[in-house]
Amino acid sequence: MTRGSLGRPAVDVHRRQVFDLLHQPFVTKDHQAEVKVCAGCHRRNTAALPVGVDAPVQCGPEILALMAYLHCYQLIPLEPIRAWFRDVW
Repeated sequence: MTRGSLGRPAVDVHRRQVFDLLHQPFVTKDHQAEVKVCAGCHRRNTAALPVGVDAPVQCGPEILALMAYLHCYQLIPLEPIRAWFRDVW
């Protein structure tokens, strides 16, 4: 972030959500990155989001591990796994 945007109000916020199976009830982590405009050059600056949080909505590492277990260890084809996750969530 450039010095000109410090203390200025955000003009936008980028959001990312990660769903995971860690706790009951279902856990959603909401990540937000403020977007500010530099007073000097009027350039938009966006804060960094956590590494690996790339999509607006995505599965967390516990769900991905479950998918890999069902497919690689239990040898369930991908389409029934997709259908099960679609039915459950």
